[in-house]
Amino acid sequence: MRPGSWVGRVYERLHFRLIGRWMQATNFSSQDFQAVAPQRYDTPEYLPSTDSHQVLWRRLILQARGMMNVKEAHGVADTPAEEFSYDRQQEAGKDPERMSSAF
Repeated sequence: MRPGSWVGRVYERLHFRLIGRWMQATNFSSQDFQAVAPQRYDTPEYLPSTDSHQVLWRRLILQARGMMNVKEAHGVADTPAEEFSYDRQQEAGKDPERMSSAF
């Protein structure tokens, strides 16, 4: 929202140049760099068992956009995280639902 008076506009410009830019860009970029720097995008992604919902979400998005049909989704191999989750559920006496039987 733009300030209504010229004094307000001058204040907003000075504020942004003196501290606003640092607060919005520099400060957060430095904080995020500690987590982003070690990221590698040329290696396979490993998701822990708590991220198995992420795998299902990605498959759903690919299907919704027409990039993957249901048969292709059934053909995608289970991730180590999904296998771990299925094993723990079976040890607990539950019958886990596999991706192939979800559709």
